[in-house]
Amino acid sequence: MKKILLITISFIFLVSCAKNDKTVKIIKPVKGEYTFRDFWVVFEKGQNDLIDSLSTDIKNFLKKINLRAQKSLLFDYELYINPEGKLDKILVLQSLYPEVDEYVAEHAAKWEFKKSMGNQPAPTRTNLKLQFFIHGNEITGSIEKGNRFVMFTKKESTDTYFIAVEEMPEPIGGIKAIQEKIVYPELAQKSGIEGRVFVKAYIDETGNVVDAEIIKGIGGGCDEAAIKAVKATKFNPGKQRGKPVKVQVSVPILFRLNPNGNSK
Repeated sequence: MKKILLITISFIFLVSCAKNDKTVKIIKPVKGEYTFRDFWVVFEKGQNDLIDSLSTDIKNFLKKINLRAQKSLLFDYELYINPEGKLDKILVLQSLYPEVDEYVAEHAAKWEFKKSMGNQPAPTRTNLKLQFFIHGNEITGSIEKGNRFVMFTKKESTDTYFIAVEEMPEPIGGIKAIQEKIVYPELAQKSGIEGRVFVKAYIDETGNVVDAEIIKGIGGGCDEAAIKAVKATKFNPGKQRGKPVKVQVSVPILFRLNPNGNSK
């Protein structure tokens, strides 16, 4: 009898704790209750620093583990938002590390979302996709926006660089103008290294590249050659509402060898 009574009391205690626990839960799929909306539609503007903070925590975690076999990592989540515009639950769609899932839950609980898409507040669900590129000891993070991934803001700089504007920067003369400045490294040619290097370029209001860094590289000196070519290229500046602004863009640089092993 005492044993049954003890089990009953323990069950009541656990249920009571569960009701008082206001932390965000990582859950299984929820059907029918939540209307799906695009992340950037429901996500309240002006919170880029909060997303940057999440990116920093994830990158710091990834740097502590062995990622030599990984070139990129994708984390995909479905967020369930209550009518008050706060995150209630998270469904993990793709992830290799539970620690990252906890970071997402912790940070997203602080974000503000739109309470409704009409007159009445309503529960909403949305997708959050984060991708990280690994190049040696460097890790670069990006977030999905409009069926493509865009870079997180560069926190080391006091300047603000847009990640998407109405008129994106374009190299004067097209991508060909950058390719023409490429010097295929001799080491890469001898080693048969070829592929595509992705460079993140920071472009100011005048179209000058003030800084550049590797998102994804192939080694053999190709990464350095790509950055040098991008920095030497003049761009038509990006514009927002007709006004030139600072923008960060991803530039793909192709390194390919002819059948005889010479650069192309």
